[in-house]
Amino acid sequence: MDTGGPAVLVMGGSQGAQTLNTLIVEAARAMPGLQFIHITGAYDFDRVKTLVGKREGYRVLAFCDDMATAYAACDVAVCRSGASSMTELAYVAMPSILVPYPHAADDHQTVNAQVFDAAGAAILRQEAELDAGQLVADLSKIVEDDEYRKAMSTQAAALAVRDADAQICDLISADVMTK
Repeated sequence: MDTGGPAVLVMGGSQGAQTLNTLIVEAARAMPGLQFIHITGAYDFDRVKTLVGKREGYRVLAFCDDMATAYAACDVAVCRSGASSMTELAYVAMPSILVPYPHAADDHQTVNAQVFDAAGAAILRQEAELDAGQLVADLSKIVEDDEYRKAMSTQAAALAVRDADAQICDLISADVMTK
């Protein structure tokens, strides 16, 4: 990745994201100044790689085994809103556009995304109502407005549970003590 401009991290999640992947590629065409790290999953890798072609600053990966570096290289994420992704976004204080997996059990990904949206840490967009133009508008707002992006980052960080390990140990210890 070139370090000269804003970068977007795209993750579809383990359940796949063919529609989201396509929308991102379409939006990227209208945003030549943005760089992308696009994690497609193995199933959609070849198709997305073909759609992207030889575009400079657009890296397509089937899988990423170094998420810390991917997060550090990017300014904003576009992703599903599963529990692991949400935890990571909060921990790294990453502003995001959340597109819940539409077939998640009990629509739990929408509930997850609503928490971040209400806190001002993310923008919630339902896939059925999303198009490339909306993605362009949302991404432009986040990357071009420094104050907005910083506020989203601050709100995301506020949602992180930084001492989760200690809280779990305390719960285990308390349970052991009561037996």
